[in-house]
Amino acid sequence: MRTTAAVFATLAFATAAFAQELPLPKMLKDAERQKGRWQMEMLESSGRPRARGMTITVCTDNLLDQARRDKAKASGCTHKLVKDTADEAVVESECKDKQRTSTITLKRDGASILMSMERSDPGGVRRTKIRSTHLGPCREDPPQ
Repeated sequence: MRTTAAVFATLAFATAAFAQELPLPKMLKDAERQKGRWQMEMLESSGRPRARGMTITVCTDNLLDQARRDKAKASGCTHKLVKDTADEAVVESECKDKQRTSTITLKRDGASILMSMERSDPGGVRRTKIRSTHLGPCREDPPQ
């Protein structure tokens, strides 16, 4: 359960960073067309060896819209897009009030996107790697 929360927290952090003061990276320009179901596979999570290989599916139809609406509740962090190409984006973030810095790297890998996040805070350094693959439109739950 903690690992699932970690995946969602990583996704939410990345989405919030892109929705705040940053321009949308070039590699995510087609994100509007790629709304829908995404499979997210945990490739690495420091301190959580059992997380490796865990897979969840997330519907992202409203994720960026929600992050943009929530930007008024900003965390006090600053974000800087330090690399922006069609195949790779790198964002550095700093949260002075929480003494936390992080670097998020997104890279295309065929039909998938690899996300690496390294976060440093007073508790140490944490690394997370996730592979996200677009599966198609979100499915409606059948009526019960």
